[in-house]
Amino acid sequence: AGNGGPLAAPAFPAAFEGVVAVTAVDQTGHAYRRANRGDYIAFAAHGVDRSVALADTVVTVSGTSFAAPIVAAAIAARLHRASPRSARAAIAALRGQAVDLGRPGRDPVFGWGQVRSE
Repeated sequence: AGNGGPLAAPAFPAAFEGVVAVTAVDQTGHAYRRANRGDYIAFAAHGVDRSVALADTVVTVSGTSFAAPIVAAAIAARLHRASPRSARAAIAALRGQAVDLGRPGRDPVFGWGQVRSE
């Protein structure tokens, strides 16, 4: 979704039609303070204060890019074949399982809600 902040213009390619834009939340479901907002946000996932391995050490990172793989993996797990129809069905199934955060339904901060890693 982008890390330009709540007042930033839509980030591309995330804001293109047909792209699944992912925003970041912390462990308690609060929005990442630097995440973009907008009607193009589809889902949220944990992307704040994530521990990742870097060479011989572990670093703590935050950003929408660290949330995106969680949603990508959840969609991939629901794909039954590589086709647009299957992709739409996988995304619809994920929408039904996302934890709604913020205003009820889809909103510009959390999209359809938080996808939690399984």
